[in-house]
Amino acid sequence: MGCDCPRHRDGPGCSRRLMRSALQQRCHEQAYTSIKECLGKEQGCLNSCNRRGTCVAGFCHCNPGHYGADCSLSLGPDGKPVLLAGSGYTTRAKRPWVYVYELPPELAGWFNFKRLDRPLHLYFWQRLLSSGARTADGDAADYYLLPLRQRSFSDSYLMEEAIQYVREHYPWWNRTGGAKHMVIHTDWGLTRDRQFMRWDKAFRPEKDVVIPVYISPGHFVKFGVNRSPLHPSLAKKNRTRDAATFFFAGRICYESKYVPQLGKREVDASG
Repeated sequence: MGCDCPRHRDGPGCSRRLMRSALQQRCHEQAYTSIKECLGKEQGCLNSCNRRGTCVAGFCHCNPGHYGADCSLSLGPDGKPVLLAGSGYTTRAKRPWVYVYELPPELAGWFNFKRLDRPLHLYFWQRLLSSGARTADGDAADYYLLPLRQRSFSDSYLMEEAIQYVREHYPWWNRTGGAKHMVIHTDWGLTRDRQFMRWDKAFRPEKDVVIPVYISPGHFVKFGVNRSPLHPSLAKKNRTRDAATFFFAGRICYESKYVPQLGKREVDASG
């Protein structure tokens, strides 16, 4: 198996430290504003490396014998991959089972996730282990997960490179023709193109599955959700009778046209 290295290292066994210019370029490509931020120790690691590796600036540098984005994998006596060897982990009896592809770190592990405002795929990825739904046996899996960042159309290249990678290094994409493979898109879910904004449709009705998006805590403050009348912290406060009749928490990313009937009702209700 190949060696996945921290951002600042390269070569066989991660033995070569990158020159400053090469490191700056790599960090810039992964959304870091500086080398200091890129190599900052405060960055967390996926599943805390499952105590089978060292967290190096957000990257799991696995102990000998272990590998994977969270160091959860190793090879058993029969030479086949096993999850969390020696911990008693077993894939749950209830289906479905999900196989998670291990991808090169430049596609899935090096990115500055502090700048990712929609990290749903990371939490989904982590919780597959705690749910027992993750399997190390791709032949037994019901679905296959590509743990990719797909926030907007600018991330499409990651999908293209990941598909090419799994077609060359794993059998299941070619075997299924790409069926049963999952990617979590955290875009706006447009059902048709919006040419003037250069936004392409990304949701296919009756085929794609919609799940609630995860919003990072900082955005609750940024967008004022913590001051919303629907916020739990305000539940016990008395509300005046002249509070707003109509309240909408969220956004509809479709046509921004004024609706006369609704506007008239709001005016009438407010007197």
